[in-house]
Amino acid sequence: MIRYISQFNSFTCGPIAVVNAFKWLGFQFNGKKTLAEVIKVCGTDKSGTKCTGIDNGIKYLNKKFKVENTPFFFDPCIKLQNAIDYLNDGWAILLLATYPIDGPIDTHSFLMTFYNESFKQFGSVNGPCENKLVSYKEMKEVVEFDAKIPSAGWVIRRLQEMLPQPAYEDHALTNALMWLGKKPEKNIENMSIEDGVSHIIEKKLLPKSVFTKQNNVQMDHVDLFMSFGYSLVIGDHFLAWRSDIGDLFEVVHKGHRYCKREDVVNIVKDYKKGFFVDHRGVIC
Repeated sequence: MIRYISQFNSFTCGPIAVVNAFKWLGFQFNGKKTLAEVIKVCGTDKSGTKCTGIDNGIKYLNKKFKVENTPFFFDPCIKLQNAIDYLNDGWAILLLATYPIDGPIDTHSFLMTFYNESFKQFGSVNGPCENKLVSYKEMKEVVEFDAKIPSAGWVIRRLQEMLPQPAYEDHALTNALMWLGKKPEKNIENMSIEDGVSHIIEKKLLPKSVFTKQNNVQMDHVDLFMSFGYSLVIGDHFLAWRSDIGDLFEVVHKGHRYCKREDVVNIVKDYKKGFFVDHRGVIC
């Protein structure tokens, strides 16, 4: 699972988008430390980051991670249909869009990661309204707000020859550790979830406070904990994320998928016991 970094001020969206782009590519690194480096390289100040600064950040991380054939190319005019075409081809987009942000018109940089035709939703990282999923209508208003100021950005492709992509594991606790940005020990996948959590706490790999055991998980528990950003390990399923209104969940189980609420209700009924996982305070 990819642990992206979040924005905690009003002016570092550019460097954050650069760092998250390399996380999307599959590189493993300390996000906070690397962000500090990229902010400096980009020349970011309280007024934001220039387009050339973002380009400098990309070049810096290309060099840092020894990427010989850069997976980035710049598109100076991105329409929404262009974006959908890129995303459907397996690319991501580091987008620069100018639109009203909390009132005044400003430019924001964020990552677009996929488009779901069935739900008419875009996956985004640090996107509009900080939503992970953005509707077609909302994204169109962002990408095509003003024809005189077209959206632009770097289109990114995972190059298979560039680095191996980690597959999703079948073990739910292993996925939880990956979500936390931790490299799982090989022996953990041979343990039960409960034994694995005990091992992690005993070896001080993570503090005890990260895990909240629930012997009879109900959907109201799921809604409450996940609304505060927790994930859930239950049976052989890892529930990484829930939409704001609780109609869609990100579930990892022998692969990665988005599930409707009724699917998650059945998972909870089948397994009952689980651990809610709190990533707050865990360095990624």
